Amino acid sequence: MVAGLILGAARPEWAARAWDSTGIDCGRGLSQGDPHNAGSLSSSWGEATHQPDDELDLDEHRAHVEELARQLGYEPVREIPGDARISSEEGRSVEVDADAQGGLIRVDSRGEEGLHRIAAIDPSTGVPAWNWNLDTGRDAAVYEHGDHLILANRIVRGGFFEGDRWTDLLSLDAGTGARQGCQRFEGFPGYGAGSTDAGLVVGTESWNPMGDDEDQEVGERAIQQVTVPELSQGFSRSLPALDHETGDGLDRFRPQPLVTRQGGFFLTYTTSFVGGSGSAFSLGQSGTDFPSGQVPVEAFSMDTGEPLWSYGDPGDRIAFVSGVSGMPGDASGVLVAELGEFEPSSDDPEHGSSAVTLRMLDAQGKQLWEAPAADTGGDFAGSSVDRYLRVLGDVVLVHTAPQVVTALDAATGEELWTIDETADETQPLWLNSAVAVDGKLFLPGTDREYMVDARTGERSGELATAMADAHVEDISAVGEDSLLVTTREYGSVILQRR
Repeated sequence: MVAGLILGAARPEWAARAWDSTGIDCGRGLSQGDPHNAGSLSSSWGEATHQPDDELDLDEHRAHVEELARQLGYEPVREIPGDARISSEEGRSVEVDADAQGGLIRVDSRGEEGLHRIAAIDPSTGVPAWNWNLDTGRDAAVYEHGDHLILANRIVRGGFFEGDRWTDLLSLDAGTGARQGCQRFEGFPGYGAGSTDAGLVVGTESWNPMGDDEDQEVGERAIQQVTVPELSQGFSRSLPALDHETGDGLDRFRPQPLVTRQGGFFLTYTTSFVGGSGSAFSLGQSGTDFPSGQVPVEAFSMDTGEPLWSYGDPGDRIAFVSGVSGMPGDASGVLVAELGEFEPSSDDPEHGSSAVTLRMLDAQGKQLWEAPAADTGGDFAGSSVDRYLRVLGDVVLVHTAPQVVTALDAATGEELWTIDETADETQPLWLNSAVAVDGKLFLPGTDREYMVDARTGERSGELATAMADAHVEDISAVGEDSLLVTTREYGSVILQRR
């Protein structure tokens, strides 16, 4: 049967008959493999094979990682290369992503044709606890929901824009990989997915953003709530897809559910916090205007899909920034930013900045506090969504001037500490690359870096240097005694407490 499934996936013209003959009607193209016979995705410390890099020395990199581990009170035990050779892929090199998942590490291996393998490994031994394989060409995403993982397996039959499209949501036990349930939706989850204790929210029925206006009508998008693990259907709502001219050939603008929190999920008709340039400030694509007839942020019940509250007036220059968990009593908040008008620099009218007002809303949409900030994206090329503002735990990091970073208490908006500008520094710190570990925050920049206590701002220069030398991108706890350190050049390293 397995051979028939793989052949059916490889021949779309008769795939329907092949699939129908198996009796499988959900979760096609996904198969649970034997984790012990699927090849290893990690190696003992010092033994991993990496792609050669002329500019970086592997031995030097490992020495920096060992120094970082020493300062943190850990030792490196295993490596997960950013690219590896998987035995089931006949020696082909594939890209590998690793994420902490409770006491295990989830490893997603992706080749040129999509996601091929999802496995969970023990951090100390590298032995897989479970393994799932996807047929070549499947486009899948992974979402976490408590003790479960959801594989969103997107399938096309015919053509991407003309053929049949659907998404199978497969629920797995995160610890064992056992299949819990499956649900099929027409279309793709273009909204992505988000989860609360009440369930999972997905978006379906995508439209073709590359088609001509005269060939399409502005239709609606569907929001569907499902419960986990059975993935039984809950409420379903239709939401408008708006006419929205961007100037870049994309002529539709849709509300996006960007976050789900306890009790509800949030939609925004603006996009994320990004810089701008010249006289045209943008929250997203360059040249985008704000839709004139829609309230910027709306909240809906996770149980019923009914509207709960809205924020802002139509046309307001408001960006949804982040959902925040570090609120009193395990409450959740919604951080939004409102941009003022662009103020060009007197030295160069094409550069400048815009005043920003940050506002924290509670789960009922009530404003808890506001604080001033600054977007300096016009001065710096290549700004990313969270380069100038970042939420890490119960701390909000924000640029209050081009080279000045201020930390705010997420619950109160109170200023905790500030890193001031230096006389010879003209670049901001890279808040999108800030990392939290053991109550401290790492903030990198151009030819400078800081390791500070998250609440007091007390600095640790030696540890900051070790983080920078190891080229750390992220650090996550794996259970109580291990850390997963992701680096920019050499994949991930598993550290174990001494």
